[in-house]
Amino acid sequence: MKFSIVFLVLMLFSVTTFAQYWDINGTALENNTVGAVNIGSNNGSGGANVQIGANRDANGNSYFDLVSDVSSFPDFGARLIRYGKGSLSGVTRFEHRGQGPMEFKSSENGEVKFTRQSNVLSMIIKSDGKVGIGTESPGSFQLAVDGNIGSREVQVTATSPFPDYVFSNEYKLMPLKEVEHFIRVHNHLPKVPSASDVAEKGGFELGSLSMTLLEKIEELTLYIIEQEKRIKSLENLSNQK
Repeated sequence: MKFSIVFLVLMLFSVTTFAQYWDINGTALENNTVGAVNIGSNNGSGGANVQIGANRDANGNSYFDLVSDVSSFPDFGARLIRYGKGSLSGVTRFEHRGQGPMEFKSSENGEVKFTRQSNVLSMIIKSDGKVGIGTESPGSFQLAVDGNIGSREVQVTATSPFPDYVFSNEYKLMPLKEVEHFIRVHNHLPKVPSASDVAEKGGFELGSLSMTLLEKIEELTLYIIEQEKRIKSLENLSNQK
């Protein structure tokens, strides 16, 4: 008998103690203490840090919220949404609404991977900060893409002087005879990498080659101007006869 009374008292104490922390309110499970976890509640309570609610709006969307200020919902730290109706029905979205930056952090030697169906790699961020798209091995590149890149514009930061020095009076333009000899011996233009060089290096540097090609265009312009002068001179001599 005494054992039954003690057991009953303990059970009542346990329920009373539990009720001080958790309330069941319809589909809501709320902790009334500070830092509450709210499941299915409307706006949370007690400065909730985590909230899961299936009935936050009329569309039946489900939310998982990390709230920095429960009285100001536009200032969410983060929100994971599963849309129930409308044009976004079936979409799962992660939103960052905090005032500070959003960070994805791995361990010192860890990697961050984005995969799709059948664990096929879409993108990887290596522990050293290098990024691979369609490849797990960026190699020495800060960004490596295994595939085509589409862009409306690409700006290359030039590390070498722009080739307008070709138009300087001090620039020594190689005579065309020497250019012809160089081409016959090497099968490529002076300063321009050969096909074998490109194959050996596995490609070419876009910025460097663009500067070299522009240099050749400017040199070609000077050759044309010089040829035009010679033609005019010959025409004048012919007209004088």
